[in-house]
Amino acid sequence: MILSTPFTLRAWSQTYLMFLKLYLIYIAVFLFLRLYIDNLDSMVLDKEIDIADLEAGMVSAEQIVKEERDGEVVYQKTGFSLPNVLNENVVLSTLSHALSKEKIVELKQLAQDGYFQAFENKIKIQQSLCFAPIILLGVILTVFCQGPFFLVFQ
Repeated sequence: MILSTPFTLRAWSQTYLMFLKLYLIYIAVFLFLRLYIDNLDSMVLDKEIDIADLEAGMVSAEQIVKEERDGEVVYQKTGFSLPNVLNENVVLSTLSHALSKEKIVELKQLAQDGYFQAFENKIKIQQSLCFAPIILLGVILTVFCQGPFFLVFQ
């Protein structure tokens, strides 16, 4: 849009300037959200707990990956990412299934051996959400604000 429009119009019209302003606002908002939405998600939906307090059924919000550096085994913790199920170095993935008792025993043993000291033996766990109140709030806001779905069914 930015590159092609000045060449197709004879002059910089008011319409083009309006679209350019809208585009620049969109880019600014996108960059702002890109920087802060991950932190907001982490603050609202995750909680950090000690590995010794893990229980069966919890869902991890972080990955733990085993790496070898200079012949030494190091474990790195990364935020949420799409897990690579073919990578055998992923000790704990962010798949949606819950932690099993066997995986918890393995993590606790690695923590006792001192491999997780770099991140203080803590990991982020996804908190469960009740979807019914959230959906109800969305319906109420749609009706009160007369959103697009409200106008379609009216």
